[in-house]
Amino acid sequence: SWSSAERTQLPNPNSKIGMTSCRLPDGGSSLVLAYNHSTNRRAPLHLVTSSGVQGKWRHAAVVEADPEGNFAYPTPIEWRAGVVKVAYTVWGEGLRVATFCVGDQGGDDSRFHVGVPSKEEVKRILAGC
Repeated sequence: SWSSAERTQLPNPNSKIGMTSCRLPDGGSSLVLAYNHSTNRRAPLHLVTSSGVQGKWRHAAVVEADPEGNFAYPTPIEWRAGVVKVAYTVWGEGLRVATFCVGDQGGDDSRFHVGVPSKEEVKRILAGC
């Protein structure tokens, strides 16, 4: 069941956030939230996770750190158990996709792959919608 919505401590410049649920390899699940970690800019772009403990979000990774960037419309999609792909736009450049291993929360951002998706990858992402 759902509880009433509550304000979080996560900053946001009144721009779109994206959230999905992801199954974990151990059989559990986690919420994954992609958002702009700022009160006045669409940069940087962060991911946080929650195991469902009310109001408890854990920093997972910085997807894009450029403070002058413009990273918009983040949309996370569960790719498979423990893996989330986050599609987002970069102002003036187009679409990027980051791959994130949800079960790996050791603080090492090297578990990411960020890049411009191929046409085939875009088709696979859109087919999952």
